[in-house]
Amino acid sequence: MSITVRLTTPVYPTEDVSKVMDAISSIFDVSEAKFHEQLINDSNRGIDILMLEFEGGVEMLEPFHTKLRQLKILDTARSVLEKNLLDREFFFYLNKHVAYVGRISFVEGDEPHGAIKITVQAPQELISEVVNWLAPETKDGVPLYEIDMPH
Repeated sequence: MSITVRLTTPVYPTEDVSKVMDAISSIFDVSEAKFHEQLINDSNRGIDILMLEFEGGVEMLEPFHTKLRQLKILDTARSVLEKNLLDREFFFYLNKHVAYVGRISFVEGDEPHGAIKITVQAPQELISEVVNWLAPETKDGVPLYEIDMPH
């Protein structure tokens, strides 16, 4: 029983790959993640898009966990995670330009230059625990509890 975290984002020709990588690294720990890139053709726009993908364990989310508390956005995060919670996974999107400056901005779906999509998959009995670890319920913005990172 393991938890899998997958981050994917497009890099458009007008974007700098190293800045997109910096944006991801400012919010997530991808140092131990498997990395894959693929060039795909967007025939509708007539351009090639580089797709970046990182896959690893729940440890990738530790910096994100910390930033949610630093930025005091636990309520927002919890509502986004619960909204996109399925039986064995949840997902959310972050604005990659905001991530570049070390901040978190949740977005609905894709954006003009693409968002960072984060998908977390876990056994059904663990998925709610991951949500509770990342963004516990709060009262007046203060967490009602803190739990250890699930494995």
